[in-house]
Amino acid sequence: MKGERQYSLQSLCRLFGYSRQALLIADSSNVLLSKGYGYADKENKIKNTANTRFSLSSGSKIFTGTATTYLAQQGKLKFTDTI
Repeated sequence: MKGERQYSLQSLCRLFGYSRQALLIADSSNVLLSKGYGYADKENKIKNTANTRFSLSSGSKIFTGTATTYLAQQGKLKFTDTI
């Protein structure tokens, strides 16, 4: 089953043209899977690892939106507040 999940992830990454990705799956206290896929440097064939550092780029937008929504639900800020 584990191999099937990894194969599916790799297939999706190829399908959508992702060449750099990392995956972490954890429950509340244990890391279940931590793995890098593709190349950190494709030209020099340096593979990603679980410790490869990525720039946040557009990924930070998801984090910011989620955090903002969470704080708004707790009443700690409003979506109409100025920054």
